Amino acid sequence: MAYVPGSCLVELSKAKGVSYGALLTRTRAFRGGDDRHRLELTASCLAEGLVLTLVGGESSHVGAVALSEPRPSHRNKDVLSSTTSVLTRLGHKEDELAKSLAARVAKALGVPVVLVAGIHLDRATDSDIRKFVESSEELVARSLPSIREMFEKMSSEP
Repeated sequence: MAYVPGSCLVELSKAKGVSYGALLTRTRAFRGGDDRHRLELTASCLAEGLVLTLVGGESSHVGAVALSEPRPSHRNKDVLSSTTSVLTRLGHKEDELAKSLAARVAKALGVPVVLVAGIHLDRATDSDIRKFVESSEELVARSLPSIREMFEKMSSEP
């Protein structure tokens, strides 16, 4: 049986005779980069926010977590900006990437965004790091229309 997001909840509710109504989240995965610099972005849309997981390289892990809250710009109230906070695990370097991507998505969608980043490549060079940053930015930009569509579908459900 193929995995369908939320299917475990649906099957559990049928077994217990309980109806949970509409799904509480919608999740979609996106891939980018190349073999050595492969990336996976998972987006889980909530009723009031978005959780993104960006992993890549040789192993997935939690390296940094960013929370970005959209808000009107201090300079121009008609422009959306964001306030972003970051937690970084000792020895990990994903903090700046997590912060910039979470802020970009929060401003683009106008919702709170949590982004968990974990990218690992043994003996990564400066060139490898640049490639991961560029590929991550491209992957997020390419995924935004689909993520926006997921939000629109969620808001139109009863």
